Amino acid sequence: MHNKNMLYLCSQLLDKITVINGYLRLNMERKNVDYSFFIFQALKELEEIANKMSDIAQNAKKDSGNT
Repeated sequence: MHNKNMLYLCSQLLDKITVINGYLRLNMERKNVDYSFFIFQALKELEEIANKMSDIAQNAKKDSGNT
């Protein structure tokens, strides 16, 4: 179960990185448009995903008895 959750979250992380990369490229190409809001939103989502991954890893450690 932990592996499926981690794989799903890793996929979400990669998606968010792709989104940020796209907005940064657009920001470079179209200097008169500010994409900061979208970049910060994607970064917030990245942080939430990373926290979920951390929780899963901590729970797996507890479940295996390695506290």
